[in-house]
Amino acid sequence: MNASYRALTEAAEYARARKGPALVHASVTRPYSHSLSDVERDYKTKAEREAEELREPVAAVFPNG
Repeated sequence: MNASYRALTEAAEYARARKGPALVHASVTRPYSHSLSDVERDYKTKAEREAEELREPVAAVFPNG
């Protein structure tokens, strides 16, 4: 999480200083299905789903919901 925060902070400072546009390419894990018709259990093991849930960025920032 610190690396993400640092990258976004640097990008915002760069843009606010009017040095030009800034882009942060972030690769995140989507720990939940795309939709109600997407059944992750069909293609991800329970261990994979649990590991991805631990890496979920919103839960890391707001652990109590």
